[in-house]
Amino acid sequence: MRLSLLLLIFLLPQALTLMKMAKIFGKVQNPTTPKSFVLTTMKLCFDGCYNDSDCFLVEYHSSNTCSFYNFSTVQESLKVVKTEPESQMYVAFKTTLPEDTCPVSFEAINLTYIHPDGTAYPWKVLSDGFSFKRCQQGWKRFERRNGNTVCMKMMARIVGITKNQAEADCRASGALLIGVETLAEVDWMWDHLSTVSNNYSFWLDGVRIKRCRPSANTHEAKNAACDIFDWSNDLTTGSSLFFSGGKFLEMSYFVGGNIPEDCLVVAIDENLKRQLNDVPCTNYRNSNGMICGYKLD
Repeated sequence: MRLSLLLLIFLLPQALTLMKMAKIFGKVQNPTTPKSFVLTTMKLCFDGCYNDSDCFLVEYHSSNTCSFYNFSTVQESLKVVKTEPESQMYVAFKTTLPEDTCPVSFEAINLTYIHPDGTAYPWKVLSDGFSFKRCQQGWKRFERRNGNTVCMKMMARIVGITKNQAEADCRASGALLIGVETLAEVDWMWDHLSTVSNNYSFWLDGVRIKRCRPSANTHEAKNAACDIFDWSNDLTTGSSLFFSGGKFLEMSYFVGGNIPEDCLVVAIDENLKRQLNDVPCTNYRNSNGMICGYKLD
């Protein structure tokens, strides 16, 4: 896109703030139903969105039609396509912009909406505009170290659900059984698990690699063991959380003699202790749910 087609402005109707409005020649493609008004000027249109805590995108037409797009009503995705100046169609993004300067090219624009709760939601630059995606309703968004964005959901089931059943239920919901990478993720899991039940656990993805399993159920062998897990899908890639030394790790490696505990659950026990626990991959009957996830492309 030629720079002459890019019209970037910063609207600060009140005090200087991190959030600004960035305007381009464009339109919302296949929009969901927006909150619409007819206003007399472009400035009133953009100022109205800026001052509305739920509005994160606004569209203005030369006919003085102003349409608000509220974050709370976006189901999963939204796309803005660029238009020619002759169209007199404008879109303004509520975004963070670190410098009050025009980017050197359209592709260099970096737009990120910061929700009032502090969560950052970046727009993705496309060849013909921008796309915005959020997790489905009821799913929690997490950024991972490998650059992936994943959406997670805790799903309660009957007590005694097997890992195979948990994997099948995740697939039925359009997702996969997901592992855990960060303390922020497992804190969210514990917070939600505490509202479901205590002394039960939810399945996670991951199987301890055999070379890291202790050779025997002895104290000496356990000290020599490590906690490296293979993940069944590309949603999870790291194991660093299991080397953190956190007191929440319950890595016992064996149960009932020499039955290996090579699979993972997130749990809260009867004493309200929060745990990441290794358990037998089969014949484990103390789980009543699972954590599902999918990648947000």
